[in-house]
Amino acid sequence: KASPFLYQYEIRTGNIVEDETATILLRRLLDSAILQSCHDVFTAFDESLMFREGGSERLKLQHNFKGVFHNVSSILDCVQCQQCKLHGKMTMLGYGTALKILFLPREELIASSLSRNEIVAFINTIAKMSESIKEVRELTAMYWAGQIRSKETTG
Repeated sequence: KASPFLYQYEIRTGNIVEDETATILLRRLLDSAILQSCHDVFTAFDESLMFREGGSERLKLQHNFKGVFHNVSSILDCVQCQQCKLHGKMTMLGYGTALKILFLPREELIASSLSRNEIVAFINTIAKMSESIKEVRELTAMYWAGQIRSKETTG
């Protein structure tokens, strides 16, 4: 849903070389065959069903979402390790941005609707989730290989 917006997003850090590199990498990600192969998954989820109740119920549910994110953010403020706090807040901002993208009507998803920090957090959160999925695959394969070895030695 955010691909057209992100594809046109102008990255400006002050370093022309890094800006161009980041733009190329972002567009390469958005153009990748892997991302294109997920199109059916992306379009299968109908976010409008989540808030299909009328005005007050819808606002109540959206307010509840914001409250949960605020509570988690407040809990993260109590974390002593600054690096852990930073990673936690960045991840929460990434999830919040993902929800913002999901629930904003496509025509409202314009440059002014997302801040630079939200976009950075969103991309970092996607990277963490992708890495987690890869790790789950590897751990699952290791588990089943271990199960087969143990059956071979006992069987």
